[in-house]
Amino acid sequence: MFDDLDPKKSPLELFEDSLEQALSGNADSDAFDHALVETCAGFRTVLGEGVDSVEIMNGRLVRIDAESVERAARLAKESFASRRVRLAGHLNAIQYSDCRFSLVLEGGAKIAGTARDLGAEALREAFGSNVIITGKAEFRPSGKLLHIDAESVEPASEKDLKIFDQVPRPLTLAAPIERQVSKAGLAALLGKWPGDEPVEQLLEQLRQLS
Repeated sequence: MFDDLDPKKSPLELFEDSLEQALSGNADSDAFDHALVETCAGFRTVLGEGVDSVEIMNGRLVRIDAESVERAARLAKESFASRRVRLAGHLNAIQYSDCRFSLVLEGGAKIAGTARDLGAEALREAFGSNVIITGKAEFRPSGKLLHIDAESVEPASEKDLKIFDQVPRPLTLAAPIERQVSKAGLAALLGKWPGDEPVEQLLEQLRQLS
């Protein structure tokens, strides 16, 4: 249930992993959520205005072109909105360092979750027992559950285990994310250009990011 990030990788390398998955159109990937796939799709604002492709070189080459960006854009359009849910099951495993847990439902399904707002102590006290978790469910673009962000953890009764045993499914598509544009780094390019900046200045900014 817990696939740790490679501690040897830099934040840029981890972003490259997510970017590659989004650009390939992998709707079942664990490497991104709706916000991140929209960031990937934001490269559309750069392409098509005299720029055929963008290449990020950081020990490997990630090439971003119109075809791959459209795959990411389709994922963004097909992504589902998060929703509040209640689930009851056995708190089977916890990872104390980053407040992650796995919940085993009555029917045997295993649900991954985080409890960052609650803290690790809330998980430790409930470890190995039947609990009912209220929180927000996040979904992959395929519609499959990605994880639960827990807001409360309480003891569960046998009745709770029967009632709240269904793996959550999405109800609505996610709304486009409205972003405020930063004036620094990559964020200065996505969602902003074309503008008053000459193409040469844009290409120089992209070169400095690689």
